[in-house]
Amino acid sequence: LRFEGDPSDDDGASKASIAKQNFAFWEGETVRLSARYFIEGENQLEWLFLMDLEERTPVGAGPGMRLALVDGQLLIEHKYNEPNIIQNGSLKFPRNEWVQIDWELKLSQKEEGTVRVWQNGELIIEKLNHRTLPSDFLYFQQGTKGQYNSCEIGVTANSEASFTRLWVDDVSFQKVN
Repeated sequence: LRFEGDPSDDDGASKASIAKQNFAFWEGETVRLSARYFIEGENQLEWLFLMDLEERTPVGAGPGMRLALVDGQLLIEHKYNEPNIIQNGSLKFPRNEWVQIDWELKLSQKEEGTVRVWQNGELIIEKLNHRTLPSDFLYFQQGTKGQYNSCEIGVTANSEASFTRLWVDDVSFQKVN
């Protein structure tokens, strides 16, 4: 798949992505999201979002987690009140070549979850005893179901820096247990 995103601006995020809904990844389960990415060019990219995992709610988009490329490295950003998970080490995300990304989450509304990300088979992010689902406490007005049921892949939000052309192949969303 080829995705092209113009720079984001004050009017909102520029996107070029595909979303799949009606999943049912529940608390206590482990989920693995995998894809191969190819980012063309050498232009500056800050806060390029590559994959989002969310709970869609009756009122707007629900909170979730997303994989972002920042300063040439991957990180996990939360759409709820939890600090970002920064990549271990200095491995850069290469440009103009295919890169395999595997993102694994053990889902938990408590600090009992795990987050792991591999880049070309190398473990670059590992966070144990971590809250990987939003809790009802933060979203008490609409609540949550304790699940993720939507995934978006591609240029899920482009940076303000420049145009992005991204290729994605071999996409897989699966429940590991």
